[in-house]
Amino acid sequence: VTSEYLFELGGENKELAKIEARELLKTEGYNPETGFEEGQIVIIKTSQKLALNTIQRLGMTKRVSRIIHSSEEKDIGKVIEQLPTLDLGKSSFAIRQIRRNVISERKIAIKIGRKIPIENEIALDNPDVKILFYTGSRTIISILEENSTTAYKSCLEHHVRYRPYFSPISIHPR
Repeated sequence: VTSEYLFELGGENKELAKIEARELLKTEGYNPETGFEEGQIVIIKTSQKLALNTIQRLGMTKRVSRIIHSSEEKDIGKVIEQLPTLDLGKSSFAIRQIRRNVISERKIAIKIGRKIPIENEIALDNPDVKILFYTGSRTIISILEENSTTAYKSCLEHHVRYRPYFSPISIHPR
């Protein structure tokens, strides 16, 4: 059973982030195949579903979400028509746009929301599941589970600019 995942890479070094993700997945035995790439977005196909501990090891990737629909169709309305009803169990949800552009996030969220059963609650501040959509040269709709966070934010806490005595032009005399 193959799975497709949408990787949103960190901004500092896209190539290094892509290599980190691919090599980690190889090491863990997922047989990754890189597919679509555009800006900070990369689709990677894996031989099986990703384990949470694997996702949590990624330090240069902002988010990893499971793709539920991908199309080369530019018209988001037609793409959403092709989307089956989304079974989220009893989870609360929020719908978010990955890349801000001319398309209104609110209008698309309403259309995607019609594909979700009425029993699921909308929780904009703290949802169990986020439904993400990306529109570019390809339209991608994916699901981000609440507990599938990467190590990206914790790695940023140790960034050079937060270290004591760091100055790019001098060495601190200790």
